[in-house]
Amino acid sequence: PAAPRGLSMKYLVVDSGPIIKGARLEVAEAERYITVPEIFGEIRDRQARSGLALLPVDLEVKEPSDEAIARVSAFARKTGDYPALSTPDLKVLALTWMLEKECNGAGHLRETPEQMHTKPRSQ
Repeated sequence: PAAPRGLSMKYLVVDSGPIIKGARLEVAEAERYITVPEIFGEIRDRQARSGLALLPVDLEVKEPSDEAIARVSAFARKTGDYPALSTPDLKVLALTWMLEKECNGAGHLRETPEQMHTKPRSQ
């Protein structure tokens, strides 16, 4: 479903980085702000915890589906990124995948990465 008039998106899936940096999440004008439970464990310093407590938006907590975790993990293995991703990273990506599927279906979501073609620099 499309976001209500005036809102730029239905969901904003929030990782720990913007919270730690004190980013103003509300400027995204999302209908709903959602994260995974593991993100709270990544917010350790006093200033970031204070910022989290004072967020001007409601931050919902949701677990991604097993299907979403499996799909994102499989894709990350194909790109070679899997070893570098933490559990919170995988879950944030999986939650994003799951919500995209709920809103727009999964037909447009790739199951294999595109092959990157680079041209040698001309000298």
